Amino acid sequence: MRSKALIVLGGLACASNASRETSVQFLVQSPFCGAHDYGMVFSIDSVQVGVDTLKDKERSQQFVVTPGAHRLNARLTTVFTGLRMDTLVTVPADTVFTQVFDIYCS
Repeated sequence: MRSKALIVLGGLACASNASRETSVQFLVQSPFCGAHDYGMVFSIDSVQVGVDTLKDKERSQQFVVTPGAHRLNARLTTVFTGLRMDTLVTVPADTVFTQVFDIYCS
């Protein structure tokens, strides 16, 4: 039997007094999928910015962006290969914007 996964998009912005840089990071949430390492490719505005392997509740590095609208994309390269998240967000100035990549398994 094959496992199925569903991706739910979400995002949140956090202001920090320690940093005045505007950036984006990706967070994996997969509480019902077991202990997987997810190979992922991250893109911002159709430009690949990173490749990483993350587990449930792990965050990618931060990618510096300008404040304003950006298209964020994350694609799985291992486990549920081909699943992707693609969304348009507005990133406020002086924040670390966290784009959540929810993966639900059945």
